[in-house]
Amino acid sequence: VTKNFLNRLVETAQNYQKSGILGPKIYYYLSRNKKNVIQSIGSMINLSLGKISPVKQKNNRPLAVDFVTGACLLIKTAVVKKIGLLDKKFFCVFEDADWCLRVKTAGFLILYVPRSIIYHKLGQTIKKTSPVYYYTRNLFWFEFKHAHPFQLLFFLTHYFIFVFPVYCFGFLLIKKNFKLWKDYTRGVFEGIFACKR
Repeated sequence: VTKNFLNRLVETAQNYQKSGILGPKIYYYLSRNKKNVIQSIGSMINLSLGKISPVKQKNNRPLAVDFVTGACLLIKTAVVKKIGLLDKKFFCVFEDADWCLRVKTAGFLILYVPRSIIYHKLGQTIKKTSPVYYYTRNLFWFEFKHAHPFQLLFFLTHYFIFVFPVYCFGFLLIKKNFKLWKDYTRGVFEGIFACKR
């Protein structure tokens, strides 16, 4: 971490009374001391497409967003008491996005704080699991939990027309990796039919 990364998050939380969750600018750990490469900044969530897209940073001022990654975030105790802890059913992937949307729905701000900086060793947890399975399953669970009916209908239609064939084709015919295809299709099946709303 960089010096004062936590102080800058805390100061911003104090200056924005309606803030609920705050997150720093995150660089890839391996890019430190070189040309820093951004791994994560504040993002917006598109429930109609099932996408999380980074914001375009214009200055170093705090920015209201939909999502900051759970790799590093600051959440106020009062917010946790109001909305609860992370939803453990997700286990990993989308648990932080779910938390952010719950906080936002409760009327608090999600703030990206670019003057707070850390470096992240990406994937140290998920590489011990099946990232394709968890990402796919949890994407569907996330959509079923948060999307409005029209958004959900659009997402499912778009996903199975454009996304599903590409992944199946890629895993089976390009990568020729049956295990990835199996993890992916299991994630799709459980994401739809084992959804714990």
